[in-house]
Amino acid sequence: ICFRGFRDPKNPRYAQIFVVDADGSNEKQLTFDVAVNWAPFWHADGETLVYSKNVGGHRNYDLFLVKASGGPSVRISRAPEADVLPVFSPDGKKILWTSTRADGRSQLFIADFRMPTAEEWATLAAEEEARLAAEKVAAEERAKSSAPAAPAAEPIRLDAERLLADVKTLADDRLEGRRAGTEAAKLAAGMVTIAFREAGLTPADDDGDYLQKFPMLVGFESGEGGVSFRHQTPNDGFLHAFQASPSSFTSLRGTAGAAASGALAFRGYGLAVDGVSDDYAGLPPVKGRVVVLFERGVPTEALAAADPHSNPQAFFDAYPKALAAKMRGAAAVVFVRDSKQRGGDELAAPTVDGGAADVGIPCARVRREDLALVLGAFGRKLDDLEEAATATQGVGFDLPVEVVVDKRLVETRGDALNVIAAVRGRETPNEHVLITAHYDHLGWGGQGSLAEGGAAPQIHNGADDNASGTAGLIGLAQWFAKRPAKRTLVFVAFSGEEEGLLGSQHFLAHPTVPVDSIVAVVNLDMIGRYRPEEGVAIDGVATAEAFAELIAAANGGRLKVSTTAGAMSGRSDHASFIARGIPALHLFTGAHVDYHKPSDDADKIDAKGLAAVAELAGEIARRLADLPQRPVFVKPKPVSSVGGTGFGAWLGTIPSYAQDEGGVRLSGVSAGSPAEKAGLKADDVLIRLGEFPIGNIQDFTTALRSRKPGDEVEVEIVRGGAKTVFKVVLGRR
Repeated sequence: ICFRGFRDPKNPRYAQIFVVDADGSNEKQLTFDVAVNWAPFWHADGETLVYSKNVGGHRNYDLFLVKASGGPSVRISRAPEADVLPVFSPDGKKILWTSTRADGRSQLFIADFRMPTAEEWATLAAEEEARLAAEKVAAEERAKSSAPAAPAAEPIRLDAERLLADVKTLADDRLEGRRAGTEAAKLAAGMVTIAFREAGLTPADDDGDYLQKFPMLVGFESGEGGVSFRHQTPNDGFLHAFQASPSSFTSLRGTAGAAASGALAFRGYGLAVDGVSDDYAGLPPVKGRVVVLFERGVPTEALAAADPHSNPQAFFDAYPKALAAKMRGAAAVVFVRDSKQRGGDELAAPTVDGGAADVGIPCARVRREDLALVLGAFGRKLDDLEEAATATQGVGFDLPVEVVVDKRLVETRGDALNVIAAVRGRETPNEHVLITAHYDHLGWGGQGSLAEGGAAPQIHNGADDNASGTAGLIGLAQWFAKRPAKRTLVFVAFSGEEEGLLGSQHFLAHPTVPVDSIVAVVNLDMIGRYRPEEGVAIDGVATAEAFAELIAAANGGRLKVSTTAGAMSGRSDHASFIARGIPALHLFTGAHVDYHKPSDDADKIDAKGLAAVAELAGEIARRLADLPQRPVFVKPKPVSSVGGTGFGAWLGTIPSYAQDEGGVRLSGVSAGSPAEKAGLKADDVLIRLGEFPIGNIQDFTTALRSRKPGDEVEVEIVRGGAKTVFKVVLGRR
């Protein structure tokens, strides 16, 4: 039996490859690396194993061979991307594996395989040993001479236990997960403010205020009213009126508008995916009617056979269904759960989530048992309809039932707070290096939560995401307060990052220092789970030519570091600055099973690792602040795959999530993207894509998901108060 295990007594945190007889005897360790070794697979000879190892850095895995009898491993792949999960064909003449080398996504590759001879094996092993030795020497030489000399002899040292104490305070249940805009988040902002003030940092403005406020939607409350049905049944001819159980209105903000009524039009799951599945096809128009839909969709044969780059699950949410109904003229939408939807038949309270955009028509939920009573009067069974709608499309029907949707959804808004302070520079105080981290998290769950099942709301403390980065930010602010650099260091604790980088985008729209004075940004997000075998990933290295050497010099070989270009990934606040043409770096110690779950607690934070990564960030920031010449921004090259959902259609716009109505304002466009080629640019407001009017980010994503690569579409924008139409040929994600 071959397996990967954490049994090395000298390095228990590193995964190694082992073999053992089927009866559990003769266990033997085959690898002894300071790296992640995993996914072993037997060759047909019964003596050789192939496996993956990340010798090339945080995400760069390659394939290796090793003999079950022991001895040196040999490397058989050398791509700069990830090669993982190798398997041999039964005869051992083919090898199949997963790699990101083609387009950034995980794709399958197959190749002929020939086992190295004993002589070749020895040569390959020697080459690998020589390569590793050469890399070590080169790294040491770069650290000594290839980058600017350290500006100060005193190394940055942070108190690991003090950082951990700050993490525990921020991740305490009493702060209820620090959801942006809530009172609990304001308490967290107060903690950061006190730390900055006590350290002696300068406030963000001349009024002595460390806080920068910006409004945001934080929740909904259901108002009065509900959903009622009026109909004449064919068997008795009497007029019947039925008031559904107190309705829960969805988070779709169109619900806040006027009441609506119309005849009932049932349209199954309400899927409307062009060229794939259309639950409205072949049925009467729904203009002026109240459309009744199952709230969540299920895969069908048509969807499964869709474009291989598609993710039809993106169409199953309430928002795209409601938008499809609205575009067909529906007066309102009434959702009902299907039998497989978690939460049973209970009506959930409206929450702030991805459906918080304004769809423009009322959208409510009713219980299954209420709708079943109405449909039953006409001989229709909800369970039968669900089964039919699951199997095929176009199973809808109209009924002579007047549906009245009369309810209000009350929005709750609050102020989110950025906390900003500075340490004035010794020589060039009017140029600024920013050190940033977001302190908000997910509160009691809801939007962004990956908690299992349909459990009741739980506090998401976000110890790693991002109490860890905030603790590092505070520690560095306290250290630099007594040791100013040449340029001014600005420390910013952002809020609203989890809702779409709202805090950093608001800062750039309302800067406390001139945007053109910002030399560079160093962002800390999730730095509390340092694992020596994986190290720390630094994103954004391609946004300035000086970054790679500067990072190597700052690190001095202390930590394992892997770097990524930073092609406006949008995953953290550094992306807002890259989109504005400002060099920005992002430090991150990797994802884990507790990400966006209630289990991300302080007891899982590695205090010493947190301190080491924060010290590296501080050393990078100090070198940036002391550079003779400010680094020159380099726009990252486009990436062929950026993940996401939909049919793979790529426009390449970078939206500003801070605007939630009146269109989608662009923070920028990706290099080489269809948007850039067509002439779109930062501060354009997108108001139409094809036939879809764009009122908010949800409209935009739904419209883009309805398209395929190669489609030519009209894109209408507002620029300088004037409307302009561009024709764009969409690319592939």
